[in-house]
Amino acid sequence: MELATGHSVPHAEVNPPALGLKGIDAFVMSARGEAYAYSYGQELNRLYTLSPRTAG
Repeated sequence: MELATGHSVPHAEVNPPALGLKGIDAFVMSARGEAYAYSYGQELNRLYTLSPRTAG
């Protein structure tokens, strides 16, 4: 951030997989900004179709 103007520019963009993404849980960056790590929550579900069986 430029203190004189208050203008800020993104340093990096984090793009975890969009499928089932619940959110980013934690984010850490090295002191020099050359490396980062993050964890994210993901929720995946399966949908099943059931058909009633007829008695016979």
